[in-house]
Amino acid sequence: MDKYLIKINEVKTSASEIPCSSRSFSEENSLPKTQASEIPSTSKSFIIGKSSTSFDSSSDNVHDLAKLGEDIIQHKLPEYPKNKNRTFQAVWFKKFKWLEYSKPLDAAFCYACRQFRPLASKERAFTTNGFRHWKDALNKEKGFVKHASSEIHLIAMSGDILERHRYYVKSVADVIKFLVVNELVLRGTYDINEQEEKSLFQNLFEYTIRKDEKLVECVKTIPANATYLSPEIQNSIIQILADMVSEDIVKDIQNADIPWFSILEDGTRDKNNRENVSIGVRYDRHGKVKEAFLVIKTCNDLNAQAFTDLTLKVFDDYGLDTSKILSQCYDGRR
Repeated sequence: MDKYLIKINEVKTSASEIPCSSRSFSEENSLPKTQASEIPSTSKSFIIGKSSTSFDSSSDNVHDLAKLGEDIIQHKLPEYPKNKNRTFQAVWFKKFKWLEYSKPLDAAFCYACRQFRPLASKERAFTTNGFRHWKDALNKEKGFVKHASSEIHLIAMSGDILERHRYYVKSVADVIKFLVVNELVLRGTYDINEQEEKSLFQNLFEYTIRKDEKLVECVKTIPANATYLSPEIQNSIIQILADMVSEDIVKDIQNADIPWFSILEDGTRDKNNRENVSIGVRYDRHGKVKEAFLVIKTCNDLNAQAFTDLTLKVFDDYGLDTSKILSQCYDGRR
């Protein structure tokens, strides 16, 4: 993972490995405020980002519609083709954020349903053939409003909401990762007068939002009680990143040309009389010696047996064969 985030020999940073789609858009007035438990359950399976093979999709080959995995495209034209003296209206995009329009087909489509439709869905009007009855577009029994409240659309929207939340959490993790890699303090001070925290993490995340239109749309749908910005969440994400780094180091050791490795261990006493033990490893990789910090653990007992048990447990947890330990180095003056 980015060759361990930590500055060992060199640091390389890249996008976070937490999987996430970049698709995002806001539903606003087009979808009733529906709790997750109210979304109709279904036994039909659906594939995110993959079209159904149960029918031939006319829209899949149209160049002016978003391809699978791409962001929504809403074409706002000076004028639209007439169909029985009626035309598509660009103002509909404002009310129905999921709405797409194809000029070659002169038809409207649902972005969410095309991207997240159930595999067994028989929906065609907004996914394959397109909707062209402009007279009924705002008809609650036939048009966009009816589609927005349909079971298929609600299922598709739940898939999109999940993707937006993933993108949001990925963005939070990216900010934390940047600060950790550059050894910057995440948290700062709390301003009583303004009743808000002043910290690098908060400031950098707000800056990221201003620079990312997709993230702006995600923020609009994130519940106020689930912003993933609390100190506890920050610590959890840091721990996840640390675990990913440790797992990569272990894989590196296990795939080394020479199976043996050395361990380095040092301890520091804190004010509560607990020993914080840092464990490192040194091993060969393609003829070069590599040294990496593996983990830090707290030992409550200050005796040789406790330190031995702690060390053996760490290597057992990570699946490292202790019989391959070539040498050991310790430092822990009392």
